[in-house]
Amino acid sequence: MRSLLHLASRLILVAFVLLTWAYGVASYSPFAFDMFIKPQLLPALTEFVAWHHLWYWGAYLSIVASLVVEIVRPDSGRGTRTAVRWLAGAFIAVFGLGSIGGMMIMSALVSMPLRLTADRFKRTHRAVQMLAAIFSLGLGVIMVYNSGFLEGLFA
Repeated sequence: MRSLLHLASRLILVAFVLLTWAYGVASYSPFAFDMFIKPQLLPALTEFVAWHHLWYWGAYLSIVASLVVEIVRPDSGRGTRTAVRWLAGAFIAVFGLGSIGGMMIMSALVSMPLRLTADRFKRTHRAVQMLAAIFSLGLGVIMVYNSGFLEGLFA
């Protein structure tokens, strides 16, 4: 049973990586982007991309669950066990902390121009802050309206 769960978690990761790769290739090609992705010809692909961040964490957690078995398993007297533990720990650190770190770096890079010009252009900075707040609020209202009323969530 344990090996079946182990295999299932690895297959989930393989499927996730292959679907991500396929979307990356399709969106990079102008023909494929204009013919398939832009008109949302494949609804399953559109849903996968919309929920990609959650699929990533699902695949990551399933792999972490299978790697915990490798980390906790007792030594059998061979030196390869230590190497497997280090590799499992490195995988967890690189993909877990790496994705969180990447999101932090991207957030800092996006906010850096506004932060650096805040003192010099106070009125412009305040206007950009207000526009961003209004845009975010408007986008939220549109999303609630679309999901709640047009798609029937509140029906």
